[in-house]
Amino acid sequence: MRFPNLEISQDEKNRCKIAEDELTQKIAVFFEKNYGTRPPVRVSGSTEKGTALPGRYFGTDIDVAVQANSSLVNRIAYPNNVFEGCPLFSMDFFERFADEFESIYFAGHRLSGEYNGWQFDFAIADSDKDQWKWDYNNSRFLDYSLDQVDSAKKLKFFLKTFNLAGSEVNGVVGPALELMVYHYGDMETILNKMKKLKPIPESFSDHFGTTLFPEGYKSLFPDLKDYIHNGLVDSFKYTTPNTYNRLIECAHSLPESQEDFVDSHKPSFNYARQISSNHFKMLAHILGTQLSRKPFFHVDILTNNGSLNVYANVEVDERQLLDETVDSFERIPYNRDISYRDLPRTMQENLQRKISSNPQRYTYFVGRPSLPLAREKIYVPFDFLLREDCDDLIKISERGQNEVK
Repeated sequence: MRFPNLEISQDEKNRCKIAEDELTQKIAVFFEKNYGTRPPVRVSGSTEKGTALPGRYFGTDIDVAVQANSSLVNRIAYPNNVFEGCPLFSMDFFERFADEFESIYFAGHRLSGEYNGWQFDFAIADSDKDQWKWDYNNSRFLDYSLDQVDSAKKLKFFLKTFNLAGSEVNGVVGPALELMVYHYGDMETILNKMKKLKPIPESFSDHFGTTLFPEGYKSLFPDLKDYIHNGLVDSFKYTTPNTYNRLIECAHSLPESQEDFVDSHKPSFNYARQISSNHFKMLAHILGTQLSRKPFFHVDILTNNGSLNVYANVEVDERQLLDETVDSFERIPYNRDISYRDLPRTMQENLQRKISSNPQRYTYFVGRPSLPLAREKIYVPFDFLLREDCDDLIKISERGQNEVK
């Protein structure tokens, strides 16, 4: 596969470093002002490790970690409630955090924002339970040669090109890519190991339904008696069957370009449309629940103007339904509350089947709920509705929010 220049300019590095220093300071001050303590805060992602891609490719995220003991975790998250191995942030913490930072994206365990034009992801490293998350930043697993840095960037670029890298698309997360490069040294060796994985059964709905990575995935990582290595591998848990199978397919294809892969691995499409939105999972869910005949579809999120390209292969009588589906998607507000009656009709029916309690009781939101929060409401991230276990997740949200009322 041909690669563009993946070097980050010195100017971009300098601007990113200034933003990182200011952001970590601002977060430390936020905790001191709101919780009377100043926990350690550090940058922990690819920008710190030297494996970030230039901002012109997929954007640059700053990953920020806060080391918190159990006492502080219990003040900012719901006690004993975890989702995908991470604590669920309390709505009180979200409201305080959103008051300080711009364009917050909130999905229970995921909290992102913007600072001076830079997007950042916020995470907690529980010093009493997950010390490895903090220690990883200074571990030997980040001691790369220059060739390994280059391989990590190429592997990340290769998988991102096909929407297979990053937790936001249920793909291979950055630390997993970097750990593979640490162990195997180069991209070709890693892709050869991926070829040996066995595909798993999937249905059309599995474009968006989250599942555990199959056990075979762990074969990509050596079995070591090291708490940091094992903590990392155990955290690489979630994907979708579609993503997992396309990962194997990509490894076999070794395309020369993105276009080569697209031409070889999807049927000829008779429907194409661009949508002004960036909420990939919602669109996948609406397409999956409203199109009864299960047409193959592909969502291209690699545009540079914040829009999605949708490609589908549909029957003539389904074209109108697809247009209506996409229209309803565009009408759903981002960063605002959504009432039950504002959801697409088929999604309402789906929730009635999956949720044991009355789904009309809750307030759903995409991106973030409207501020100020209303204490009488129970807020549910839209992302939870996409999962088969959404009933359990809504109960966790309700129990946690009621505990602080």
